[in-house]
Amino acid sequence: MGLSMDSRNILILEKYSTFRCIAGKCPSTCCAGWKIAVAGEDYRRFENINNHELREDILSNIEKRDGSYYFKNMHGGRCAMLDDDGLCRIQRNSDEETLCNTCRKFPRLTAVCGKDIWLSLAASCPVVAKYLITDKVSFKYLDSSGSNTKKDYHDIPEVSEIMSYYDDSCSIILNISDDDRALMRYNKYIDVACKISEIILMEESCTYLSGCFDYYEKENAHAVPEILAADQKLHDIYERLSRNYIVYRSFSRYLEFQAEEFHDRYCQIMGELMLIRIIAISRYLVSGSVDLNSWIEIINWVYRLCAHGKSSSKAVHDLFINFVENNKIWPVFTL
Repeated sequence: MGLSMDSRNILILEKYSTFRCIAGKCPSTCCAGWKIAVAGEDYRRFENINNHELREDILSNIEKRDGSYYFKNMHGGRCAMLDDDGLCRIQRNSDEETLCNTCRKFPRLTAVCGKDIWLSLAASCPVVAKYLITDKVSFKYLDSSGSNTKKDYHDIPEVSEIMSYYDDSCSIILNISDDDRALMRYNKYIDVACKISEIILMEESCTYLSGCFDYYEKENAHAVPEILAADQKLHDIYERLSRNYIVYRSFSRYLEFQAEEFHDRYCQIMGELMLIRIIAISRYLVSGSVDLNSWIEIINWVYRLCAHGKSSSKAVHDLFINFVENNKIWPVFTL
């Protein structure tokens, strides 16, 4: 990016400093579920690779769309450069420096925000998803003199404003019984599940996550008490994850889309959380539990759907607006 860090302050998602790729132990792959962009300088470098076979392999698997280059996706959303054993043919036949910038820096996110540099990580990486479940999201601030201090989300206006809006929404006490609240959720969840299933069918790079919406695919006379029971079981971890996810996503979303309106950013984050909750409840009611690995898988899937695809991201944003209708009904889904 050509960012000079000598004269700038740096605001860092704390996990960024300790992040380590778990490589072969990773349950996921960086090379599936999204379109991998190839910058013009990367494309030109690929054109000049000495290894003729590798050069032709790479160039034949890049497509140009709307003036930009992307690696093609195979069936199931896997990058066309990925072999059956999960290894990238570029890395197998060259070195990390040959990779395009997108792959080389993943899951790191970097941008200049105001006078500072912000550093974050993408939650499509299982290491980051696990961090959101097991730790408390926090930040470090490194000023240009080298001083290093911890920062809470309250110290970051772009994050604290979203959290305050969320807390105000959840503090509204609605005179609705638990049964009625569960019934409202169930009906909304069915609507959302149907719409997301349509998105999956339209998005070639998006695969169906096992157990996503299975529970909502048939009528169930016991749905209300079952959802109440699932809510009770998942409540504590969901509440902890929710606050972590809002803090993390507010920070990362602003880093990537600084011109985005506050309300649009809020609805996008809430739409993603709504989707995480819907899937978690479905998986619990289908399999009887949602363990750590399952939570990680859900977060990875939702983040890839929303952060790595413009059309699917907008669809989730619009779903929250259309199905929740106004922010004051949000407590129906969170309490």
